[in-house]
Amino acid sequence: MSSVEEHLATRRAAGLFDFSFMGLYEFSGSDGLQRLQTRRLQDLALGQIAYTLLLNDDGSVFIDATVWRLDSERFWLFTGRRSKFAALDRSGEYAILALQGPASGRILARLIGIDAVRGLRYFHFLKKDNMIVARLGYSGELGYELMVPAAEEASLRASLLEAGRSDGLRACGWAAAPS
Repeated sequence: MSSVEEHLATRRAAGLFDFSFMGLYEFSGSDGLQRLQTRRLQDLALGQIAYTLLLNDDGSVFIDATVWRLDSERFWLFTGRRSKFAALDRSGEYAILALQGPASGRILARLIGIDAVRGLRYFHFLKKDNMIVARLGYSGELGYELMVPAAEEASLRASLLEAGRSDGLRACGWAAAPS
């Protein structure tokens, strides 16, 4: 399948992208993370995600990221550029698959249940068994990011592709990423 066909599948049905390259850092406490980025961490509720910008020492923007509030004192920071932070580097521990497109909610409901999908608000996440499910959408379409331990990636990918077969779900490469 060409990248154009993959892109159109994402716009018309659903596409499955591998985000496992992302840098993932765990911070204990908010002090160190607060100085790195632009969001007020105390405003984040448990289970909430915020889009943020990471800053250089001079205050200029280094790269964008998302920050996730795990509990009262723990945060995850996801970024597309791996860096050295005063944090626990968890990059590579998880497989991260992005399910994007208008049929993504229906497909995901086949795996985690319709009530879980309907209850998941934009820029929030939940834990379902051994999977973390976030309601995000970088593509401009309905979208979710699903995380499992890296060793479980093949199983999750196969389950998603099977659940989405009748809806037209396609595995997509980065050339098809909607913009």
